[in-house]
Amino acid sequence: MAYATCPNAELCRKMKRHLHGRRWHIWRGEDDEGHPVLTSQECEEYRVKWANAVGIDLTAIRQLNAPAQPTRCIHRGQAIEQIRCRTCMGGGSRPVFQCAIHGRCTDRNVTPKNPRTPKPIACSTCDDFCES
Repeated sequence: MAYATCPNAELCRKMKRHLHGRRWHIWRGEDDEGHPVLTSQECEEYRVKWANAVGIDLTAIRQLNAPAQPTRCIHRGQAIEQIRCRTCMGGGSRPVFQCAIHGRCTDRNVTPKNPRTPKPIACSTCDDFCES
């Protein structure tokens, strides 16, 4: 299987299948416009079924979305908004924080659901990160 061109390559490698189209929508729980594709319970049943089929625990898969930096940056302030993430599991929202250097930041890399929303810098990959 070639995952090099897959936008969800790490997840697809672990799941040993491409998660795109309908599968990706089920994995996230909603389509690209944010409409539910199935009930939350049905989506979770698919996730469990797919993970069990390759012999892995869903907890390990969910950790792919865990913040890379467990500590807090001294430049990061209070949460100022929520951003809907296109690639986060379940299509969830992430907090956007005030940043003394960049204006806005998030604790991890996010891809905004709305392509017109500016992507905030991620503390986990920022060259200006300074642990508090």
